[in-house]
Amino acid sequence: MLLDNEEDENNISLTICRMLIKCADIGNPTREWELCEKWAMRIVEEYFDQTSEEREKGLPLTMELFDRNVCNVPLTQCGFIDMFAREAFTCWTQFSNLPNLLTQLEMNYEKWRQKTADWNPSKNAHLYDDRALTS
Repeated sequence: MLLDNEEDENNISLTICRMLIKCADIGNPTREWELCEKWAMRIVEEYFDQTSEEREKGLPLTMELFDRNVCNVPLTQCGFIDMFAREAFTCWTQFSNLPNLLTQLEMNYEKWRQKTADWNPSKNAHLYDDRALTS
């Protein structure tokens, strides 16, 4: 691809760097299942704590969905993939020729999807417990 000038080249390079950083930031769904699940639970635990603290302090809830008493964690992970990760990694895969990222994302999505129907909010109390994650 021929660029008209150095400024265009710099803008493209900057866009690529920004996309790489974004994909690294939201890349948990592209990890092997065991790591994906482990880190998703850690992130969700942080969101539960934030929601609880906001509620205790009478602040507006920034992530009302992450109420430990009702949250369906697998459903939130499917939503994250649907709203953010899939499109970003579809684009990144086309650019980088790393189809394994998107393949792993889709495999993880299916695992999360399978867990949605059986998820009980009582599991939210034990997100770090490996037995709770694999049941």
